[in-house]
Amino acid sequence: MLLENQVKSLIVVCGLSLAFLGGCSSTKEADVPPSAPKTEVPAPVVETPAPAPAPEPMPPVVETPAPVEVTTETHTVVKGDTVYNIAKRYGRTVTEIARWNSIKSPYTIKIGQVLKVAP
Repeated sequence: MLLENQVKSLIVVCGLSLAFLGGCSSTKEADVPPSAPKTEVPAPVVETPAPAPAPEPMPPVVETPAPVEVTTETHTVVKGDTVYNIAKRYGRTVTEIARWNSIKSPYTIKIGQVLKVAP
């Protein structure tokens, strides 16, 4: 009996839902006022000059610092310096710079530190 009542209630709810949704739909076309006849007017012709050819891109300039002629015997460490790039700059090896300055591996240096770059 309880199951029958639930089925009946479900059928009633479904029927009401369909009736409600059916009332929401519209099959009547909207009233649209007639539009004025369109006359085609050709668009004005505007001549545009051909675009200039694109300039060829220049390859990026990579500046590699040339080894410095050793006229000084010391170098003061600045931000970004490493033992490697200091050695390259002065035409020396990392081992030479490290040995002359008693720098142990991992070759840590500090900003402001003065290093010997010549024996």
